[in-house]
Amino acid sequence: MKAGEWSADEIMRLWNAVQQSCVLGTAVDYEVFDTLSSEPSTANGLAQRLGTDQRATLVLLNALVAMGVLNHDEGLYSVPNDVARLLTRNGEESMLAMQQHYASCLRRWVQLPSILKTGQPAERTPGVRGADADREAFIEGMNDISRRMAPQLVRAIPDLDFKHILDVGGGSGTW
Repeated sequence: MKAGEWSADEIMRLWNAVQQSCVLGTAVDYEVFDTLSSEPSTANGLAQRLGTDQRATLVLLNALVAMGVLNHDEGLYSVPNDVARLLTRNGEESMLAMQQHYASCLRRWVQLPSILKTGQPAERTPGVRGADADREAFIEGMNDISRRMAPQLVRAIPDLDFKHILDVGGGSGTW
């Protein structure tokens, strides 16, 4: 947006985007989509499976329904096929790990006011799955991105006269 194009609705949309990111980040951290794709469930049933608070789980699920990423029918929550394809570990075009990495980044972004005041880096607070899982999500998330662009990039490289290639990126080895 340019100066003069902003409205109260546009500002509110920015805040709503943050709220939706927090809802989605919580869902991917708790692997809600994987859990519900294997078996639709009531909110209470899911809370028991995840070890979460029943009321908070209900609120989260209803927010996900409002966002259009979950279905709710006759008390059961389920994952639409197009969402399962993207947000479950074994989905055909899974980007779950990248979404978990974004959730990890969100925990640091919310510290921006303190960073601005102190100039100190954001504290790395592990997510509910732990620091090792956060690191794994980063590595797998880079793979999520790379596996989409690698074939296209490789096709664009002209024939070169070499016999070996070394990937020293230290990531998943996608390239």
